[in-house]
Amino acid sequence: MDSFPGALTSPNPMLRCAAGEALGRMAQVVSDSRFVAEVAQASFDRLSSATDVRSRTGHSLALGCLHRWGEFERLIAFPKYGQIKYS
Repeated sequence: MDSFPGALTSPNPMLRCAAGEALGRMAQVVSDSRFVAEVAQASFDRLSSATDVRSRTGHSLALGCLHRWGEFERLIAFPKYGQIKYS
């Protein structure tokens, strides 16, 4: 899990895309709402503080892939599974 933040902000767009997809697929396989909430919150936090295009793109991709492959919509519909703070 430690290598994903670096890959999400890589200058290589293919690596950023692959890292986002990997996080989404991992959320699908793990199928744990707490894991999805923690990863989503970390991406939201990094996205809100990021000023460079690479970081914003990478974390946006990660959130999109979590939504696509994970249980992200359940977290939004039923907040008891995880407390995601939008800022």
